[in-house]
Amino acid sequence: MSRRGRLILFLTTGAGLAVLFALAALRLPGFGGAWHPYGAIARHTPNVISSINFDQRAFDTLGEELILLASALAAVVILRTVRAEQQEAAGAHSQGGPRLAYGYRSRGRTSRA
Repeated sequence: MSRRGRLILFLTTGAGLAVLFALAALRLPGFGGAWHPYGAIARHTPNVISSINFDQRAFDTLGEELILLASALAAVVILRTVRAEQQEAAGAHSQGGPRLAYGYRSRGRTSRA
């Protein structure tokens, strides 16, 4: 991909994320209002702080799992690239052998030593 193509992709993606963040910020509930997202939970639990804390920890754990998945996927991609480069390098070296042997045979030699 060209430098200009990467720049266009970056700007387009950045603008899309900015729009998504702006829309998410506009839908936030008001601060200090009578309605609270955990209002239904607060009525059915003996400890409101613990219920909110466990909900936030669940989102935190989900984020950590996504980071673990992304790092494992990146490791697989990098290792597959390295393996492909090693196979290509081995293929280039293995093809050099018969040409040398053919060169020795054309001169009448039977061995390399």
